Amino acid sequence: MAKTCRTRHATPRAPGGRACTGNILALVAFHDAVSNTAGLGAIHLAAPPVRVLVDDKQASSLDEAGWEDMAISCFEQQGQSIPVLDLSRLFSAAH
Repeated sequence: MAKTCRTRHATPRAPGGRACTGNILALVAFHDAVSNTAGLGAIHLAAPPVRVLVDDKQASSLDEAGWEDMAISCFEQQGQSIPVLDLSRLFSAAH
């Protein structure tokens, strides 16, 4: 069975309704497990992404309401909770 690819977009708002203020658009690919299709999307970023090393000791709970539907996990970095996004959930929630 051939896989199809679809494009989705998310409104550039953070949980709580705050608008994103950066001018960076990250283009991402993800697998939608429900429909078993590949998807393409874009995420409006406030700053360039950075790679961080994380270990199990940094696991934390989400500080802000609203991330539960989009994040699969969370870790603490420099006193701040950072959500780990599930792109399939993120773009499913957008539509």
